[in-house]
Amino acid sequence: SSLTGSIQAIDWTVIFTLYFIVAILTTVGMTFVQNFHDATNSSVMVMEEHQSTWWYKSTATVQLLYQDKKMKYMIGLNAISGFATAFLNSYVNGQVVPVVFEGTSMIGVLTAWLAIVAATFSVVFSSVAERYSKGAVLVWGSICFVCATLPFVVYPTIRHWSRLLLVLVYTLLGM
Repeated sequence: SSLTGSIQAIDWTVIFTLYFIVAILTTVGMTFVQNFHDATNSSVMVMEEHQSTWWYKSTATVQLLYQDKKMKYMIGLNAISGFATAFLNSYVNGQVVPVVFEGTSMIGVLTAWLAIVAATFSVVFSSVAERYSKGAVLVWGSICFVCATLPFVVYPTIRHWSRLLLVLVYTLLGM
């Protein structure tokens, strides 16, 4: 009961700021992702033998974290993606959309827009990843997460929000 009251007492600005900080840290972490050399053929064969055991399957995520040098930098991106989804579904759809659009009827349209942006940019970003690097795409995605949180930190009072700003947030989260 007291925990619920404490959680409900947290101001949305604190949540926006924490989300913004995590997004910035993720962006900084993505700049450290490099192309590390793959394992040798003999170590790949040994790994394939162990992949069929129940122990390997139950601890594969942890093992990948220790074996692949890039994985520690991916934690922030996975975390911020989860935060963004929860933030969008809880706060933006529940609090912001009803105020900006004077009701909840546009939530489906905005969610569809996000999916269209994501599908379109997945094609664009696959070309960018082939031409430049996957790291460039990951950094851009992290920057989009930062930019999507920035309006909530700068303009925490949603009464002053425009429809265009809200569509921009959905667009950035789709990228």
